[in-house]
Amino acid sequence: MTVLVGNSTVNSSIDISFARIGANSTFTMLTANATGIYANSTLVANSIGPYGKTEGSLNVNNATTATSAPNPNAITFNNGGAGAASGSTYTGSATLTVSYNTVGAPSTSGTGASGTWSININGSAASATNASAATNATFATSAGTANTTQALTFASDGTGAAATTTFNGGTARTISYNSVGAPSITGTNASGTWSININGSSGSTATATTATNVSGGTVSATTGSFSSDLSFNSGYGSAAVAYGCRSWIRFATSLGTPSITGDGNVSTITDNGTGAFTINFTTALVDANYGAVANYTETNSATGASNDGQASCHTHATGSVRVFCARGDGSATDPARCTVVVYR
Repeated sequence: MTVLVGNSTVNSSIDISFARIGANSTFTMLTANATGIYANSTLVANSIGPYGKTEGSLNVNNATTATSAPNPNAITFNNGGAGAASGSTYTGSATLTVSYNTVGAPSTSGTGASGTWSININGSAASATNASAATNATFATSAGTANTTQALTFASDGTGAAATTTFNGGTARTISYNSVGAPSITGTNASGTWSININGSSGSTATATTATNVSGGTVSATTGSFSSDLSFNSGYGSAAVAYGCRSWIRFATSLGTPSITGDGNVSTITDNGTGAFTINFTTALVDANYGAVANYTETNSATGASNDGQASCHTHATGSVRVFCARGDGSATDPARCTVVVYR
């Protein structure tokens, strides 16, 4: 045990276990890097020192500096964002982890960042949800105001930049329907076959594969067909199916030999004898259930007058029909002119 007598001055590190410090003693306790215990140490009345004036247990009131004080509960710093919540305190009684979330900051890669930041960013933004002002944005979901030195102009005259052209603010561009592979509203650049339906009327159509309603104008075609019955009004009061002439012929005979002067869907005419002929179709009919009518004109050799006679059609076939011309007495005759018409 160490005893300090009255009026003694100590400026050193001492072992004060079971120590008694005398009255009127003045001392300085150096605690830096100090170890030891204070248990069972007392101060005598009227003693003066940095621990205060007391009788009994020591009061450590004026410890100035401790260079190192070991503590079993540590503070750990990391950058993973798994630190203690904001508002946590450390007293040494328990371990504590501190990260950017503990002090209310985002990570260096932006984790935890939100809201509107009143800052300027130099360089390029790979992705921005909302950019109120951007010099160069590689990709922006929404831009409130995007300022660039080069403009993007939209036009409807088809003089836009070619397809696959890009705009990044470095070069001015014009965009029109040709830039995105579209025709104009008047049909410029339209081509090919469109698998679409058109409601309403077509003012002018070069080629219509299928038309539900054609009103006004002129419909002309060198080729083509209707897949169903053709109906029209043509001044008859109501629209009705039009049954077309499938074949027709006008022919004449000279010295008993027939010759074609006009025809439609007729390939040849066969002379079967006086007043008897076979009309051969270029394209056969679908069946033999068609109607065929004929008449002829005969010139009177004595007077030179023309007389109309009767001609009958018979032996209907899909590829031909036969015609017989006779006078009123039933005798056969080769007519000067004969006309045959077939309807189906």
